[in-house]
Amino acid sequence: MTDYPIETLLTPDVVEALAHLAAMTRGWRRDEERAAATLTINLTTTPFDVRERALAALLRLAGVGPERWNAPLAAPGRDIVPARPRDAFLQLIDRERTYLSNVPVETPIARVCRALVRLGVLSRLPTAATLDGLAEALSGPGANLDASMSRPYK
Repeated sequence: MTDYPIETLLTPDVVEALAHLAAMTRGWRRDEERAAATLTINLTTTPFDVRERALAALLRLAGVGPERWNAPLAAPGRDIVPARPRDAFLQLIDRERTYLSNVPVETPIARVCRALVRLGVLSRLPTAATLDGLAEALSGPGANLDASMSRPYK
């Protein structure tokens, strides 16, 4: 499994996928559960050759680099069962288990997407929907997941 260096994420197809995810989750602050489900479904229906890089970009936007992909992704709140991003990648790669929009909520990809929503990645998506915006977002400081963090929304 690759670590998806930033150079592999700065491509038009990844930016297009992130722009689509941003458009599909515009009203995410109204309903977190629905936003997480929408993110999961749209990520798993992204073309096979792009979906892993889109997930890598989302994780990096949330401040979760490859060095943390083997550890459970923690998010604010006690209602999310942590999942390892590496398991989510493996699920995306396993095309038989990721049957398009048929993704149960207890799978690693669904749990990682819920954590990403909680970590506020959807608020960063609109600015990452262009090549320049994504380059700037990925080169800037990410969220410090070890610091206490209040919810990014009310």
